Amino acid sequence: MRGTNIVVMELTAPDVAMTVLNYAPFDVNALLRTVVVKNTSNTALTDVVLTATINRTTLKDGQLYNSFKGGTGGNAMGQTRQLFSAFLEPYEVAGADEKPGQGVLTLKIGAVPAGGEAVRTQYLVFSMVEVGDEAATLARVKKEGVGLLKKTYDDWQTWLASTTRLECPDQRLIDLLDDNKMLVKIQTAEPQYAAGPME
Repeated sequence: MRGTNIVVMELTAPDVAMTVLNYAPFDVNALLRTVVVKNTSNTALTDVVLTATINRTTLKDGQLYNSFKGGTGGNAMGQTRQLFSAFLEPYEVAGADEKPGQGVLTLKIGAVPAGGEAVRTQYLVFSMVEVGDEAATLARVKKEGVGLLKKTYDDWQTWLASTTRLECPDQRLIDLLDDNKMLVKIQTAEPQYAAGPME
């Protein structure tokens, strides 16, 4: 999406179109994935189901969970990072039957009427055991839900407006420069302002 770090993916198939919006609002330790399933046919779609598989996860408190202990270099200081994932809407969660460490979220949408659409949102909440802020982050994500998409858009628009802007007739060149600024920002660790693709 132009002027933001919101990643839009689209898939079309006979009778259905799916749009996936991936976004991470400023000041919220979470990545959200909003899925829009649109029925493009003249008849209702029935038994529509979304599944999300996340490798290296186990079940914890009704969510998919992963943790790993960081190194002692840099800013990680040996802290244990955590990931919690589920849908905002009612879902089922299961551990791996065939592949150890592969968790699956299943969300039964049911029927989507002709020309109608269904919107569902998956979250991935990040935390460190030593910080223990996952409950507050999860509460905020559940409270604000898909409204965090607008927050993300506004966050990026505000930040981008504060940067040096290029004016030229070639919008692709403007997009290239704006995208590069955003790439540097998302790869910059806030505590020490070091830039690195793994931060």
